Amino acid sequence: MPKELHDATLAKWRAHELAPAIAEAETSISGGKNPNCYSNFCPEVAFDTFKLFGSALIRIRDDIDQQIAEQVIARDPAPEGKDWRWSWSHVEPLHFSGCPLYAQLHQEKPVSNITFNGPVTGNINVAGHSINAQAMSLSLAELLTKIEASSVAAHEKEAAKSKLAEFLAHPVVAAIVGGLAGRIGG
Repeated sequence: MPKELHDATLAKWRAHELAPAIAEAETSISGGKNPNCYSNFCPEVAFDTFKLFGSALIRIRDDIDQQIAEQVIARDPAPEGKDWRWSWSHVEPLHFSGCPLYAQLHQEKPVSNITFNGPVTGNINVAGHSINAQAMSLSLAELLTKIEASSVAAHEKEAAKSKLAEFLAHPVVAAIVGGLAGRIGG
């Protein structure tokens, strides 16, 4: 990374409210010319770089570490596939969905209230969140009335109704909404 970009990015993130308050919480790489310890990493960055979701990773450095890894793996072999313990003496697992910083940075935009007038049961995934269908409501008739009453060209109204019909025709949505979509016409 060019030094100017590095410095600008560092200044931006140090000024951010979520920047670490103490040096121990900052992301760091240690181990000299051949780094072996990666601390406080974003789990997505760790996965992109090392193919492991983790916040702290310590690479095997020498023959002693390698012998210990071999003994551990011999006593407790991995069920199948590639075993990270051949390369790493320690991995502190952390998936990005459990990362406290990611959770604060990744906030969905609020979704408008929707009311379904009809039999709706179960949970519905809206913008990545599971919502109990009983908490949702939208009157399709009201929505169609608002589309018709909008001050846009007729072809835009038809396009909006077509998109709504396409949404409601999706198998998952159709299973949830049932026959309510039949009222939407061209």
